[in-house]
Amino acid sequence: MKQALLTAGVRTPRSRLVQSDEELLDAVEDLGLPVVVKPYDFGGSGGVVLATTREEALAALAESKGVIAQYGAAFNILGDKYLVEQFVDSDDEVSVEVLCGAGRAQVLAVTEKYLSPRPWFAELAHLVPSHRTGDEALTDLAVRACVALGIDRGLAHVEIKFGADGTPWVIEVAARPGGDGIMDQVERAYELNPYRLHVGSYLGVDLLGTVAAAVPVRTSAIAFLKAAPGRIRDVLDGKPLPPEVRSINIAAKPGDLSHAAKNWSTREGLVELEWDELFDAKTPLPVTVAKDLSDQIFVTGEAAGA
Repeated sequence: MKQALLTAGVRTPRSRLVQSDEELLDAVEDLGLPVVVKPYDFGGSGGVVLATTREEALAALAESKGVIAQYGAAFNILGDKYLVEQFVDSDDEVSVEVLCGAGRAQVLAVTEKYLSPRPWFAELAHLVPSHRTGDEALTDLAVRACVALGIDRGLAHVEIKFGADGTPWVIEVAARPGGDGIMDQVERAYELNPYRLHVGSYLGVDLLGTVAAAVPVRTSAIAFLKAAPGRIRDVLDGKPLPPEVRSINIAAKPGDLSHAAKNWSTREGLVELEWDELFDAKTPLPVTVAKDLSDQIFVTGEAAGA
């Protein structure tokens, strides 16, 4: 994927595949620090770690391998290679949901992402539509990425980060609908079912015009509940919820350990939110609402690892 994007002139960070500590250090020497280390065939931010020194890079590779050792068999992945790539130094990230056709593509929606503190990149929330929805440089880059990879049908999920100067960089492209509840938020925001578009495309129906005409009528978001690190002593459910809450799901129970937000596996639940307005700047609301609810719901005791 990375090679095809670079060949087509699509802006993406340079990267190298590695398997060993020695190859990792060679990659760091070639790419320069900081770098991001991650499994080349996994998802959900699992094993994705930022490294600012050679020592941190070695520790990041060990952590990434540990995640694969724990979850690789369950997800039926090889996990035999790891990607070391240049770091786009920014916390601004979106995903672009794109409907693809033969040699062409049309953006359906831009999803704003909210990330956990470094050195990890856990996704704390997704909001549709992003205030960047009308950014032509962004949407053009996403379309060019899909065309460069030869994705000729169905929805694609293009993850893009913005450099400090606002330049967009393609991080990765998945030839599938976005996960993590994003498609539900797209449907609520646009009143258009993304899976109907995806399936219709595979059945040979040209729906790019339908996508081009779609406009958002509200803002929808999914955010993930996060208890304070430690042993969860109690879960307090049943309190009144803010009016923007559409649904809530609590996955943790008393006795569970809560860890720092590293990836999908460190979540304690989720909340879906909805507003009758479109935001013209990045709003902190999905994260702040989820944090307020988490603080009300989860009573945490001793530190994790104790």
